[in-house]
Amino acid sequence: MQRPDSRLLAIGLSSAVVLAVFFAGTYLMVFRGPQELVTATKKETLDGLNKGYDLVQRIAGDIRDTLQIKPKIIVGERTILERTSEKTELVTISQVLEHTHSFEHTWAGSTKRLEMKGVFIAKAGFTVDDSFSIHVSEDGGRIAIRHGPPRLISCELQEVSIVKDENGFWNKLSVEDRQSAQNSLIQGARQAAEASGLLLKATENLRVRLAPLQEKHGFQLQDVPVP
Repeated sequence: MQRPDSRLLAIGLSSAVVLAVFFAGTYLMVFRGPQELVTATKKETLDGLNKGYDLVQRIAGDIRDTLQIKPKIIVGERTILERTSEKTELVTISQVLEHTHSFEHTWAGSTKRLEMKGVFIAKAGFTVDDSFSIHVSEDGGRIAIRHGPPRLISCELQEVSIVKDENGFWNKLSVEDRQSAQNSLIQGARQAAEASGLLLKATENLRVRLAPLQEKHGFQLQDVPVP
């Protein structure tokens, strides 16, 4: 038969073991568990941010290689990459066109005539400023290209020929007449280029050039003109 003090010692030891197990479990549930959960959540968040940043960097690199510009890139509401392009204009279409200008003037029954034909290279595209930007959704599944309206960037005279050059008996063509006719030829060519559908083609060509990136990155591309 055990003595009373031995029995009390055994009961005390058992109680101590139970309490130790209890406090150890409580610590794991109350302190260690949430800490590990927070750590895991932080890691998942950082992994997500890193993956998103890697995606943006890849998209930015592909856009740079495709368009030869570095526009502003915004993910969600945050600007990730500022515009660093030195180019201020993006040409998306170039087209050769011909234009003719005629001049005729009669004075005292004497008429002078001049007709000029020019060959031009017209270029259309977009202004590269802060209005030209790439917007990426938080999940990377949607990308919007925002830009101002397309415009005629240049209309350069490549060649000019004289179709008709006739002096009147006393009404002669002057140097000023010829210079004024050439200026009118150039101005008329610019107006003809703008009315030819060139600006519409500039927007279409922007979409065509970016289309391969759609397939490569698997996103939905939206073209959002900025007024």
